[in-house]
Amino acid sequence: MNQKNDKVNAIGCDHRSDRDTIYKALKDVTASLCTSWQRLAKARKIAVKFNAVWPPDRLPIYAGIYRELVDPKVMHGVLRLLREKTDAELYVVDTTLTGTESDVYFKPLLQELGVHFVNASKPPVQWMDIPESGLMFNRYYMPQILAEVDEVVTVAKLKSHRSTGITLGMKNLFGCCPLPPEGRPRSYYHHMVRLPYCMVDFAMLLKPCLTIIEGLTAQTGQEWGGDGLLTNLLIAGDHVTATDACAARLMGNDPSGDWPDEPYRRERNYIRLAAEKGFGTIDSSKIDFDSEIRIPAGSFNSTETDSPEVVFSWRKTACEQGLYYQRHRDLFLEDHKNEYIFLQRGKVVWHGLDLSNLRSRRVLSGKFKDESLYLKFVDAEETEQEHFDVYQRELE
Repeated sequence: MNQKNDKVNAIGCDHRSDRDTIYKALKDVTASLCTSWQRLAKARKIAVKFNAVWPPDRLPIYAGIYRELVDPKVMHGVLRLLREKTDAELYVVDTTLTGTESDVYFKPLLQELGVHFVNASKPPVQWMDIPESGLMFNRYYMPQILAEVDEVVTVAKLKSHRSTGITLGMKNLFGCCPLPPEGRPRSYYHHMVRLPYCMVDFAMLLKPCLTIIEGLTAQTGQEWGGDGLLTNLLIAGDHVTATDACAARLMGNDPSGDWPDEPYRRERNYIRLAAEKGFGTIDSSKIDFDSEIRIPAGSFNSTETDSPEVVFSWRKTACEQGLYYQRHRDLFLEDHKNEYIFLQRGKVVWHGLDLSNLRSRRVLSGKFKDESLYLKFVDAEETEQEHFDVYQRELE
């Protein structure tokens, strides 16, 4: 008989509910997550990562609920619950895209509940190591607060994603990475082939003890600018891999599926990669999944932006250029030490430190539109310890 170590719950919650009703629903959906609450009760500092920061004038509403981001009523309910069930200092951690932090539109809510906001892109930041070694890199720049907290909570939106097919609790942690000048550019990890592996790395690095997925409304097609769905549900679990696997099933997507099958049109399935690494399970017989939601909860799929043939070529050439860099690393160190480079066909098509004003890769690729550009920081010490064997395995 299989032992069920991971606990996941899904309950209905009407999208028209008021703040108190949503709080009670969050309390119910997390009530049986004993492992999560035992860990949180011992914590002195807790970091919470919401899928939330975005310019307030670009926040689409669907049926009265935020379509692309966690709705503020859910944010309030999660923080209220943590306030009532723990004595820990609470820190909401996220990167912002503006110097004024005007995209942190929920600051009044945090002040109401006495919760700190930490801009992940501001110093201090530091290298953090994945003890069991990562899939794509062994080390990542992270805000120092994440090395200081005792536990991490991830609160995501139920959404499809053009590259990874789905974006749930694990993908939400991506927003913790500092942006330049303190950290890597977002495109460094959001890179052809790298992205799903990095997503697993972030989860192994931060090991969230509680995952909550808000699906009062949801979005299909893509992570930004998709189509709204009424799903009227909340999901919560004590392991992020199992929780994302159950959420994927509720979306009608196979958590054991993989590229190039739908919805994983461009990238590998990060949930499957996590399970293959041994970080959690996607095996339904090993997950204690208690759900009152009919499957599927909505019609979810990713938007096809490029033909399968082009995507295949991009993936293949990205791997080839990654391995080319590994073989000729000393040559790149001579001319481009401590710079970023874009590598195509064995040639540097761009180099420098500031990628903020670069044209799109579709433009940078020149006449070879179906060939990928490999982005790498040329570091003599190879501090981040990239796993180039990933590219070899992908080619095979």
